Amino acid sequence: MVINWLKDTTGYVVDEFKTLFELPELNRNPFLLQIERGIGNSLLILATKIINGDIIVREKYHSHHGVLQENFIKTFGHVEKINGTVGVDGKMNDFGKLTEVVGDLWFSNHVYQVNLESIKPLKKVYGDLNLKNTHATLESLEEVGGNLNLGKTTCCNISSLKRVGGNVLVSKSQMNNFDFSKVEIIGKIKTFNDEFNEGKLTTPNY
Repeated sequence: MVINWLKDTTGYVVDEFKTLFELPELNRNPFLLQIERGIGNSLLILATKIINGDIIVREKYHSHHGVLQENFIKTFGHVEKINGTVGVDGKMNDFGKLTEVVGDLWFSNHVYQVNLESIKPLKKVYGDLNLKNTHATLESLEEVGGNLNLGKTTCCNISSLKRVGGNVLVSKSQMNNFDFSKVEIIGKIKTFNDEFNEGKLTTPNY
């Protein structure tokens, strides 16, 4: 029934049900994504302009075990809004058309974003935004509802940023990259003596 629905909806034909889980992208765009709606409630959905649920982007294969992982996309493509939390645990090329994340948006401590030059056109993150191990420009970002974590990054350009609903966390070595004078910050600006490798992965200290 699911295979027939996919054929009728998209015109794409698969022979086996298990193949559906191997198609997070098609023609380099998001296609069938695995999301969560609540604990233990995983769903496979067709990528549309609005996604309702939490999603984690991963590398195609697990680095140690070599098994195929879910959501090995490189762009958010035509997805414009995600009503949930977004985790990025794989290398992204761009944000496609994504403008809103209605939960948290975090980048993994275990992947350095070598290809992601900008988060454009992202405008709003309603929860926390954690940009560790990135170097992207943030010129489209207008609002963060929670904390904005710029620690251990070489991000730049917050020219459109108007409001942060929580705290701003910044590595002291990067403070000159940002001008917060026109940003309404509900919390505080907190600086840290972070040691990190500019241009490559900095793993967390547990």
